[in-house]
Amino acid sequence: MTWLTDARIDQARELLEATTVPIEQIGRLTGLGAPASLRAVFHRHVGTSPQEYRSLFRHKDEMADA
Repeated sequence: MTWLTDARIDQARELLEATTVPIEQIGRLTGLGAPASLRAVFHRHVGTSPQEYRSLFRHKDEMADA
């Protein structure tokens, strides 16, 4: 079960980094479920919320483009 959760978190990270797909859809697409479930699992594994994670990567991408 740990492997499956890790794979789902990795997929969620990729979607957060590379797309603008809403959090609600990311939960469904990755199998992590409802937004509250996604947020809880993501925070437990990554140490930050999905929204904060996405903001970090958007900011890095914007700086790289400058």
